[in-house]
Amino acid sequence: MVQARGLKNVDLILGILISCIFILLGRIGFLNPVFSVASGVFDNIQQGSYQIFSNVREDYIFLADLAGIEDRFRTIEKENEFYKVENERLQMEIDSMSIILEQQYFDLPYELTPVRVLTYTNDQVHVLINKGEAQNVVVGNALVVHNNLLGRVIKTYQNKSLVELITSSSILIPAVLPVDNLKGFVKGGEGGQVIISEIPNTKILTIGSVVVTSGADETLPYGLILGKLTGIISNQTDVAQQALVQPIIRLNQLSEAFVIINYGKAE
Repeated sequence: MVQARGLKNVDLILGILISCIFILLGRIGFLNPVFSVASGVFDNIQQGSYQIFSNVREDYIFLADLAGIEDRFRTIEKENEFYKVENERLQMEIDSMSIILEQQYFDLPYELTPVRVLTYTNDQVHVLINKGEAQNVVVGNALVVHNNLLGRVIKTYQNKSLVELITSSSILIPAVLPVDNLKGFVKGGEGGQVIISEIPNTKILTIGSVVVTSGADETLPYGLILGKLTGIISNQTDVAQQALVQPIIRLNQLSEAFVIINYGKAE
């Protein structure tokens, strides 16, 4: 036991001597290079650790911001969709009011009643409107927009009517080209086309000429616009000419229109 305690005392003394030596060497600057190297190593470790934790913190903040940005983006998308629908609705109302106001300034020998197109039939050449016998709509009345003829009523109900569009192959409307002083008949063709026919082949047709109702059909007033000539489709050997007519109004996108009432024999 005494020997073990002596060894411990020797170790203590040895440790004190070594410490004193290190202190002395440190005082005279002998260990400065060692301290510099060790300090640099620890500084590098500290800076590296700080950079790693800084990057981790920045990544965490970025992910948190990204989640917030995604939520804000979804909110903005919903708001944009709402404003888009609202803008389309307001534009439809403006278009409807513009049509009504424009029609009110016409000095016409007949009355106009505003109607709404409810639906198209499967063949796309007939439409159902929201007014009928109760609103003085009768068979033969013309459906118009901006003085353009769209079709005419072929069947009436109490508060609805069926209108045949000018793209129908079964419709036949007396027409005239005022510029060329030529007369013919307008009817529907294949694929929703509108055609004017029965024009003598000896006459010259002018592309771009306006085609209007001739007034020969007493249920339709003179001068309703049917469209413009866009091309001749007959041959030189044909007795009569046929030409394509392009309606000014898009007949496959009708929403609001007017029905001519109290004109001619359509009473």
